[in-house]
Amino acid sequence: MIRSCTIHTPIIFFSNAYEPCDEESRPDLIVPPFTTPERWLRWIASVIEQSRALQAASVSLREKSASLRQNASAVGERSVLERMRAQQTRVDMEDFMRCMTLLGRSGLPN
Repeated sequence: MIRSCTIHTPIIFFSNAYEPCDEESRPDLIVPPFTTPERWLRWIASVIEQSRALQAASVSLREKSASLRQNASAVGERSVLERMRAQQTRVDMEDFMRCMTLLGRSGLPN
């Protein structure tokens, strides 16, 4: 049984016996023998509805994730710029203090 990574198509299994299997290969719906068509058609409609709801929620989460990644990137860029500005301010202040110290030693008025 093969499933797509991006689109989940409901898997429906009509069987006269069900053997447990791992979660990855388990069908979405198992229709037992002698189930009336009216009943299993309602079940199929429900599985399709659930699948569509999950796909819509997945799209919403991917969009939100993309937005959060974009915001995080912008915050990171602002952080880099702020660190650069702070470093430049520190260098400017050190230069200013050196000048003030030199002026104080030269006997010029403060």
